[in-house]
Amino acid sequence: MKKITDTTYDELFRTTVAKHFPELLTVFGQHGWLWIKAQAWQESGFNPGAESPVGARGLMQLMPGTDMEIDGDLDAFDPVGNVNNGVRYLAEQYRKLSEIPHATDRLKMALAAYNGGRGYINEALSEGRALSLMPVSYSSWRRVGSPAGLWQTWPCVSLLLRGVFVDGRQPDWRQMTGYVEKIEGYLSKLLLEVL
Repeated sequence: MKKITDTTYDELFRTTVAKHFPELLTVFGQHGWLWIKAQAWQESGFNPGAESPVGARGLMQLMPGTDMEIDGDLDAFDPVGNVNNGVRYLAEQYRKLSEIPHATDRLKMALAAYNGGRGYINEALSEGRALSLMPVSYSSWRRVGSPAGLWQTWPCVSLLLRGVFVDGRQPDWRQMTGYVEKIEGYLSKLLLEVL
């Protein structure tokens, strides 16, 4: 396993973020691309040939179905294709969470969705609205003026993940929240190196 300080894929991460997820640079500044480097470290330890026991592959550990859905071909162990698709997929999760006002909370939820499934994040947000005595459905909440609430924060959503079910299944909330925490930890180390 390569060290987190390895720079082999830095240019790929930078250019891919600029192309497919520029919000990371706009919101988090010139070092925003380091979120992706930290994610790739968490996913594969920068091993482009990594394969998980459930079949996720490459630097960004994409499942074959997700990989195909993004661009119609399997990029699996090709670093450029895999990083492109991983960044595109994370950006999609981030953009679909437009109701989350704070960018860091939004990115953490997008990372958790990338790891464990978007449905669980949606259900946690729905539970949060219900606990805040707001309309449970997203569309109903929008119709009443989209009032803000504590339920739109990562600390709240990460707690709510413990009790949600989607299609009778409960998320591995420990894995999802741990995933986000580890990425934040790696990001902190990377930022110390560049600042």
